[in-house]
Amino acid sequence: MARPPVHRPERPLSVREAKGSQAAAPGEIRFDIVPGDFTHEGDRCTFETLVARTGLADPAVSQIAEIVHDIDLKDGKYGRADGPGIQRLLFGLVLSHREDEDRLARGFALFDDLYRSFSSAVRRSKAADKE
Repeated sequence: MARPPVHRPERPLSVREAKGSQAAAPGEIRFDIVPGDFTHEGDRCTFETLVARTGLADPAVSQIAEIVHDIDLKDGKYGRADGPGIQRLLFGLVLSHREDEDRLARGFALFDDLYRSFSSAVRRSKAADKE
């Protein structure tokens, strides 16, 4: 079965195996399609929906969700100053890597590093509050 090219590497951050098929195979998670397991809901992008429905309460993930929202919906809801830079990196990633697997690997690494950066900042902030 052919699958659409991966042009939005921020989406599969937590869902690493997903195909754009209407009929999901057992164990497959569908997103950003109708009907899909995860898609836009209300004013939330798919990633925000995924975070909300899984009950993930992680400040670093919340910051990433805000960036992904602003990139995806282009509504400036969060006005993240770091959003345009992340968007530029993603655009470069897509232009530099034609194969889906390469795009996914690079996108995972980018968002893993971004998560680590935000997590570290949260830990430092909590430590400073205790002092």
